[in-house]
Amino acid sequence: MPARTIAREGRVEGPGLHEGVPTRVVFRPAPPGSGIRFRRSDLPGSGEIPALARYREERPRRTALVRERAEVHTVEHLLAAVWGRGLTDLDIEVDGVELPGLDGSARDFYRALVDSGVVEAPGPAPALALDRPLSVTDGRGAWIVALPHQGGFVLDYTLDYGRELPKRRVAVLVTEDTFRDEIAPARTFCLEREAAALTAAGLGRGASYENTLVIGGDGRPIRNAFRFEDELCRHKLLDLLGDLALAGVRLEARVIAYRSGHALNAAMAKQLLELAEGSSPGPSPSASPRGMVLADAGIDVGARTFRPVETLFAGHFPGEPLLAGAFELAALAAAAGGPEAALAAVETARFRRVVRPGEALSLEATAPLGGRARARALVGKDVAAEASLRFRDDRS
Repeated sequence: MPARTIAREGRVEGPGLHEGVPTRVVFRPAPPGSGIRFRRSDLPGSGEIPALARYREERPRRTALVRERAEVHTVEHLLAAVWGRGLTDLDIEVDGVELPGLDGSARDFYRALVDSGVVEAPGPAPALALDRPLSVTDGRGAWIVALPHQGGFVLDYTLDYGRELPKRRVAVLVTEDTFRDEIAPARTFCLEREAAALTAAGLGRGASYENTLVIGGDGRPIRNAFRFEDELCRHKLLDLLGDLALAGVRLEARVIAYRSGHALNAAMAKQLLELAEGSSPGPSPSASPRGMVLADAGIDVGARTFRPVETLFAGHFPGEPLLAGAFELAALAAAAGGPEAALAAVETARFRRVVRPGEALSLEATAPLGGRARARALVGKDVAAEASLRFRDDRS
């Protein structure tokens, strides 16, 4: 994909969802290789803030970027729109700390960027075709797994609030059309029981029933209506897309997320950024040296047998804990590829039986021949999963 910026200046304005203060955002074309950059126009002399994971700092219920004395908050909806529009270079000027909340979705940001036209530059945009599994977990049941995937960028999100809301799952191959029609219109939300606590914490001062879906005890919006029956899940997918944009590259991968929020999304974006910049993802409380974040699950990627521990199963699924198939695939790839091979694709995968807490899983694999290998995972004599895998280096 070529580098892309806008053809002419554009702008949006309105109060922020949390601060409630009106702000104006001005979009300007940027040279190829600039990336996505924010600047606070109300802070003379402050420098630009690149939209990269290294500049993210934790703020409640939003994504914030900070560099020296300048901060910009609630950037995730705009960054999702930038991704959806296919822009790789853009200067964004903001005259306040928080971006406008607009209607609580990314739709109006996207429309403003469309109105600004597009210009393509010679040469490809920064891109990352994932060649190994990556994963992060918060230790409380939420997790994200990124897998190699040929043919674009797929986001797969599962929203699970237990009995409070219907469990939903949405998977989308992200293109400009699917972003515009299936992701951008999904609005932010909170549960009715959360609203008072958020107000007491000084959040949501710009929120209303029009720009925030307040979900009552019956699972329906108060004084509003869903745009999609699974709008809440689609908005979480929108947030995930905006946060993963902090990797600073166009992605070719399949990202599967279960109950993740901004902090976990950013942890995955940081690993992707480090990988794109040529360094292996560094160790973290849940990371292994090879990038498959399985350490706190009790999985040694160099072994052929492991016994999953209870923390891996938390939340997947409540009442019937099971080993997530994505973790089985990551373990199979490690068993087949060893420390030198880079996984290029999962060509086929079959899951034959579930794996429950306390069951020992044995991994068997052929050595890569012609770049391809087969692997299977067994519980006792029963095949739990099997896969055909393709690696980038042929060690036959």
